[in-house]
Amino acid sequence: MCIDVHKISELRTRPTSEFRFTLIALYNFNHLGVRALHSLLKSKGVHVDLIFFKNMLFNDAKRPTLEETNQLTELIKEKNPDLVGISVSCSTFYNIAKDITDSVKQKISSPVIWGGAHPTIDPDQCINHSDMVFIGEGEFGLLDLITKMSQNLDFSDIPGLWIKKNGGHVIKNAPTPLSNFLNLIPPNDYEDDKKYYIEKGNLKNGDPYSKNNELYTILTGRGCPFDCTYCINHLFKDIYTSRGFPVRRRSVSHVINELGQAKKMFPNLKRVTIFDDVFVLDKKWAKEFCDEYKEKINLPFSCLFHPSTIKEDIVSILKQGGLDYIDIGIESGSERIRREIFGRKDSNRVIKNAMDIMRRYNVRPYLDFILDNPFETVEDKRQTLDLLLSFPRPFMFYFYSLIYFPKTKMTQLALEKKIITEGDVEDKKGKVFDQFQVTFSYKRKKEELFWICLFSLSGKSFIPKFLIRSLSKIRLLSAKPTLLVMLTTISNYIRVIGIGLERLFSGELTYTMFKRYFKAAFTLNK
Repeated sequence: MCIDVHKISELRTRPTSEFRFTLIALYNFNHLGVRALHSLLKSKGVHVDLIFFKNMLFNDAKRPTLEETNQLTELIKEKNPDLVGISVSCSTFYNIAKDITDSVKQKISSPVIWGGAHPTIDPDQCINHSDMVFIGEGEFGLLDLITKMSQNLDFSDIPGLWIKKNGGHVIKNAPTPLSNFLNLIPPNDYEDDKKYYIEKGNLKNGDPYSKNNELYTILTGRGCPFDCTYCINHLFKDIYTSRGFPVRRRSVSHVINELGQAKKMFPNLKRVTIFDDVFVLDKKWAKEFCDEYKEKINLPFSCLFHPSTIKEDIVSILKQGGLDYIDIGIESGSERIRREIFGRKDSNRVIKNAMDIMRRYNVRPYLDFILDNPFETVEDKRQTLDLLLSFPRPFMFYFYSLIYFPKTKMTQLALEKKIITEGDVEDKKGKVFDQFQVTFSYKRKKEELFWICLFSLSGKSFIPKFLIRSLSKIRLLSAKPTLLVMLTTISNYIRVIGIGLERLFSGELTYTMFKRYFKAAFTLNK
C-alpha cells in the first residue's frame, strides 16, 4: 500500500480518542523507547494496543516461527487499527519487521509506519517495505500524525516523516530540531490494559514485565557526547547536525516521580539500573538527584559511564545516594585500537584513574569489552591483558562480540579493507541472535578463544595474576585451549556462587534473580 496524502479521505477518519493505533515492540519486553511512545499517546487519549513480539536475553532469542507471526497478524487484524507502528530498534530485526509488514498487508489495508534506530539510520531501505518511516525521536511527531489522520488533515509536512506516495514518490521531511521535551513524557506505563505479548508460540494478554520484578530500568536523559565508530550514536549526531545538542536530561523531580511510581507498582523491587549512555556529568544535578533518591527511593543503583567522565566529586556524590556499581566501556586495552578503530581518545592512564576512583569509593566496576575484533593483533590482545592485570581486583565483565551495524564508520572501514562483506553487516547477518554477548559455544578461532579465557580470568581475585601471565605464554594453549576453557568455566561458576551468596546475605536474592545469575554463567560475562 502507498499513501496519497492529498486523498487521505480514503483512510478511515475518527475522533482522536477513537483512532486505533497498534504499536509493536520487537524482542524487548521492557523496550523503554516504545513504552515512552505508548505513555505519551495514552495520556493524550489515543487508543493504543501495545504488542510485545518476543523477548531476548543473553543470546537466547530465536527468530519468529510461522505460528508466532500468524498469531501477531491475526491479533492485529482483530484490533482493526487505523495505523500500525513497528519499532525497529536494532538492525538485527530489519528482516523480521519486513516479514511482519508483508504479513500484515495481506490481512488489513491500514498503513504501516516504521520507527526506531534502524529506520533512522537507513530510511531509504526501510521505506521500500513500509508506507511511512519516522526518523529520529518520534513521540510528538507520531502524536501529530495520529491527530491529523484522525481529523482528515494533510500530514505531508510533519518533520521527520517520510511518506511513500502512489507512484513510488517519497516525501522526505528532515527531522525536527532537538529540544528538551523529556519532562513532557509521562512515566512508563506497566498496567495490563490493551497490552499483549507473544513468546514461545504463546499469545497472552497483559504487560509481560512481571509485577514481581526486582530490577527497574530507567532513562534519566538521552544522547551521548562521544563518537565511537562502532555505535550508531555518531550517525544520530550527523543527522541532527545544527539541529540542537543531542544530550538532554530530565528534571530530578520527573525522574524521582517515575521511580516512586515504580516502587508502588513493583513491591519486590530491589535495585535500579540507570540506562543512560553516559550518566550525569552535572555535579549540581547529581547532588539534587542523590538527595531526593536517598530520601524517597533508597535502593542500590547502577549506571553507565565513559572512563573520561568518571570524576571523583561525581562518584562521591553518587555513592552517598546508593551507587554500588558502574558499567564502564573500555572496549580494548590497546590504545591504538581504541583511537584508530573505535574512535575513542581515552588513554590507559585515564582508564586506570577511573578504576582507582571506583576502588576508593567501593564502587564495583563492570568492564565492557568488544571481542572477536579482526583489527586486533596479538600485541593488541596482550596489551589488553596487561591493562586488566594492572587493575585492582575483583572486577566484572560484559564481553560483547563485535557487531557491524549498517553505515557506521567502523563498518565502512571493514568493508573498504575487505575484512567483511555486505553479508556480514547486521541487517543481513543477524549476529545479535547468536553472539551479542560472548559465549564458548560460538564458533571462533582457537587463538581468539585463548585470549578471551585469559581476559575472563583476569578479573577474579582467586586466580593468581602470575598464573594468568604464565598461561598467556604457553603457545600450546593458544592452539589447543580446551583446558583453559575448563578453568574459565569453573571460575565463572565460582564467581556466580559468590555473587549468589552475597545477594543472599544482603536480602536481594530471589528465585528470579537466581535464574538470571545461573543463565549468565553460560556467558563469559563474569
